[in-house]
Amino acid sequence: MYAYGVLLWEVAAGVPLPELLSQPEGGAVRSWLAQQAFVPPEEAAALPAELLAWPGAGQRGSGGRGPEGAAEGACLPAAYVALAEQCLQADPGARPSFEDVCGRLEELLVER
Repeated sequence: MYAYGVLLWEVAAGVPLPELLSQPEGGAVRSWLAQQAFVPPEEAAALPAELLAWPGAGQRGSGGRGPEGAAEGACLPAAYVALAEQCLQADPGARPSFEDVCGRLEELLVER
C-alpha cells in the first residue's frame, strides 16, 4: 500500500518518479532519501508525506505550483492527497486496505 501512495504522487504530478525527483519540487524528497542512505535498514523510516509537492492540491481551477509537466490549471482534490498520505503512513496497520482505496477513488470519480 505504501508503494501505491508513491504511485498516486506520480499520477498527480504526471511524470515518473525519477523525473519528479530531478525537478526542484522533488528536492525535499531527494534530501530525505540521501539521509536515509546512512540509516541502518532496521531503522529506515517511511517517507514523510509533508515532503511531497502536490500540483493544484485543493485549488479549484487555479492550478498550483507543481512539478514541470503537470497539467496547467489542474485541480487535485484534497481527498486525493489525503488518500495518498494515508497510504504513506509509517505504520502499515494505519494504511487503508486496497478495497478502501478503490472505494475512495470511485467516490472521487463520481464527485467529478
